Order: sequence, then C-alpha cells, then structure tokens
Amino acid sequence: MNRVGARDASIYIPVRNAGRTLPAALDSVRAQTVVPAEFFLVVDQRSTDDSLEICRASGLRIVEQEDGRLGHARNLAIQACRTPWLASCDSDVTLEPGWLEALLCVATERVAAVGGRTEERLFTAGDRWRAVNMPHNWGPAAFDNPFMLVSEMLANVAALRSIGGYRADLQSWEDSDTCQRLRHAGFTLRYEPGALAHHDRRDSVESVLDLRWFYASYRQRARLESLPGLISKFAVNRVYCLQGLSQTLHSEHPGTCAVALLLWFHHAWRDLNCALEKWPLLDERSRTRCLALLHAETTTCLTGPWADLHLPLQRLLPRTESAALRPTPNSALSGLEKTRGFCEYLAAARNATRALLAEMPVALVATLIRSAHVLADSDGEGHFPVPHWEVSAAQRKRLATQPLQPAWNWNQLRDTLRTIIDDREPIEAGRVTVCEPHLEEEGCAPGVDETAFGEVNARSTTVLLPHLEAAPAPAEMLRAALRSADLAVVAYQPPRIFIPAVPILNARDLASQCAAAGFRIRHFHTEAGLTRLVVQRAAGPQECHGGLSAAMTVP
Repeated sequence: MNRVGARDASIYIPVRNAGRTLPAALDSVRAQTVVPAEFFLVVDQRSTDDSLEICRASGLRIVEQEDGRLGHARNLAIQACRTPWLASCDSDVTLEPGWLEALLCVATERVAAVGGRTEERLFTAGDRWRAVNMPHNWGPAAFDNPFMLVSEMLANVAALRSIGGYRADLQSWEDSDTCQRLRHAGFTLRYEPGALAHHDRRDSVESVLDLRWFYASYRQRARLESLPGLISKFAVNRVYCLQGLSQTLHSEHPGTCAVALLLWFHHAWRDLNCALEKWPLLDERSRTRCLALLHAETTTCLTGPWADLHLPLQRLLPRTESAALRPTPNSALSGLEKTRGFCEYLAAARNATRALLAEMPVALVATLIRSAHVLADSDGEGHFPVPHWEVSAAQRKRLATQPLQPAWNWNQLRDTLRTIIDDREPIEAGRVTVCEPHLEEEGCAPGVDETAFGEVNARSTTVLLPHLEAAPAPAEMLRAALRSADLAVVAYQPPRIFIPAVPILNARDLASQCAAAGFRIRHFHTEAGLTRLVVQRAAGPQECHGGLSAAMTVP
C-alpha cells in the first residue's frame, strides 16, 4: 500500500484578522520535522488588522481572497494546490513539530483525509468551558470514520474535488459539512491523535456561547425559520444545556458550570434573532421589541433562589440584555409581536424555562449561582467547593423506569449490519446479548426485538446496548459490555431526567471508548445528543484502522 510522502503534500493557512496569532502559526509550520512541497497562504484582503502586512513579510505565496467566507477560502486553496495532498492549519493554531509527519505516516490511498488532535490553550473561563464541551479532538485512541475531522487535517485533493469542495457560504461548520459529505460518498476519514496541535482562541463567556451556537446553527437551520420551529428548538437547547452542565460538572473545570445554564438564555435569544433577520420587512423597532419580550419571558422565571442570577446574566451576556433595555411602550405594539403565534412562542419560552430550572436540584442551584458570580466578577476558574453527588436508590429506579425514546429503526439497523458483516463469511443465526442490566434488575422487559438481529456472523457475539441512558454509570456499562463483544450496537441519548451524579455522555466519549477497546467504527451518527454506533472488534493490529470502503476511488 503506497504511503504519502512530504513531496506529495502542500500546507496552507487561511488568514483574516489574525494578527495576534498568525506569527506563531507561521513559525510552527516552518518548524515541521518534514518539509512539505509548498507552504502558502490564502489571505482575505478585507482584514482590518495587520494580517496583510504579516503575510506580505512572510515571503510565502499568497492567494488573494476578495470576497466570500471561510468555505470559499478553503476552495481557493484547493484550486491553488499543486500536489495531490493538501494540509490545512488555521491561523489561531500552532502545530507541534511532528504534526505533519504523524499525519503522513498513516495517510494512504484508502483514506480521503487524516485529522490530528487539536487541544485548547486555556487562558479564560470561556477557554476552559470550550475545552470540555467543544473539544477539537476525539481523545487518545486512533480510529477510522469519526463523525468529522477538525480544520487541522491532511486531505486528498481529488477526494475533495469529487464532492464539490467546501460549502462556500459557510463561515463555520464548513469542515464538518465537508467531512460528512466525504463519509456519505463512501470515503474513509482517519483520526490520528499523535498529530498534536494547540488552539489559541481566548473566549469570553458570551463569545464561547456564540461559537457553540454557530457550530449547531447549520444543522438546526430548519428550526430557525418559523415560530413552530423556534418552539421545537427549546427541546434541543435543553439537551445542549444539560449535556454541557453534566460534562462540566464531571470535568477538571466544574467552576465554569454556570456557562451551560447561561447557554439556555443565550441560545434562545440567538435563535429568535436569527429568525427575525430572515424576515426583511420587519422594522428594527418590531425586532427589538420581540427580543425584549423574549428576554422578559425567560428572565421573569428567575425568582426565589434563582433571583441572584439576574446580575451575572446581565454582565456576562450583555447582548441579550441590550434588547431589554430598549423596549417600546405596549401601546406601540405592531406587527409580529402582537400576533397569536408569537404569543404562543413566548408562552412556550416561559414554560420551557420554568421546566428547565425545576430540573435542577437545590444543592446544584447554589453552585450554579456561585459559579455565575465568580465568572462575572473575575472571569476566573471558580475555586470553590463543588458538591459531590451520588446516585441514590430512588434515582436508580427513576432512571430504570423513565420513558425510553427508540434510538434505532430496527429494520434499518438490520440492513446496516448486513452491509458490515463480511460477505465472505456465512451469515447465520448468532448469539445476541441484550445489555440492559439495569432495566432487568427492575423486572422490566428490555424492549428490544432480538429476532431483528438473528442474522449475524455465526462466530461473533453481538452485544446490543440500545439504552445506555438508563444506566447510572453508562461509561462503565459500555466498557464492561465491550469486553465480551465482537460486534456491538451502541445507542445513547441524554436521559429524560437530569441527575448531577449521572454523567451525560457525548459522541466523543462513546467513540473514544470503543476505539480504545480495539473496535473499528463501522457506523457513526450523532445529532442533538443522540449518538448511534456500530463497532466491530479489529481482527489484529493491521485492522486498527478499518475503512468504510475497500479502496478510495475518485472520478
């Protein structure tokens, strides 16, 4: 199998208003242990800082960008590339010297793109929260077919061209969209944690929540175009909020936990503002009034112990407060804000906020309020004692008896399994283990039709984990199940009830554990908290990286 050499690869940096971080990024590329065929820059001529001067002084080839967004800049790089492989490094990232060499060592003709492990540099509370909740890596274990790779990756130019390149209209999520289209086309993505880089962003609380919203807005765009869609988005925001809260409480930075709660108010405001901007005949007064009414409906729920959240909310999210400071008199209501549909939207916002706050245990409320004040006063880590929670017997029972939302369409899953099983081996009735011990302890039926999985590899043990969210320790349950499995069907979605002691897992948690246990990821889907995986134990070291397709072919 042919390996990719340094002479086969170029590297570029897209540049716009990057004067603070660009010199370090340039130095890190020049310090690579292998020298690429070319290093060039795609420079946005609309930069307003000293980025243009730094680029001109670098002596590198400059590809000028006159218009468009980041996706367009990446397409310009593809068009300017003179080698079969192209590596990218963002202007606020520094690469370790062995980054490119590590990617080249695992790049082959079977792979469309190889991404490395980008870690966050921690300067602010926003950085610490981002490192926990928006990691730019998949953990310590290498594997194939992650859901996406981050911008710092090495890609086959022909593969990128075959799917039409990047979405030119995207400023963020353009890398995720491209990775998804590569996967849909049947190409293999590879994650290599040995290729280490560092991200220097320096976020405030508001800017990190802006980034979180932007990352999700493309996938949630259908909900951001109508009032019913905005109402349905509250359920998605609840998942984002509780998952972020749980991830933070179980991390090294629990003092930043209030950021996850502030996400609720921030995302509601950004959702509505996004929709209003799409309706051009609304005048500015009507838009401002709509945002002010939303702010009033959500913050009026901050009563009792929650009343102390008003001040840090105002200081940490000044943009959402700004609309509330300029309301027009009620007598001036006109247009959208007085319609029945908008009133129903406001009522839904109020009810959803009350329901979310009611999910928080009393001990957690005090922790969240204290975290918010520390963040507002000093933007600090929040060095104060965070309570230790344990799962009680009553909470175990609530987990076991909570309503379970089906995560799989069983017929589709059976078809998926048939495509995964090696056609050269006989497909006969195999042994299926339904791994829901917590439900079984309560005397409940597993709720899984085992006959749907009758056709599996006769030599394999297929373990089904369709409801990890019912376990008080889902990560431990997954690890235990994988020890006895050859093929595992994993499904997880945030539980219906929030228990601080029960960690809410994300796609990275699940994928990295499966990879660390020696499994190839054969199917991967994740959206708004729901993650579905089909993983197969690797036959040996040569299968540590298993692809979706036998070989990469491009038109």
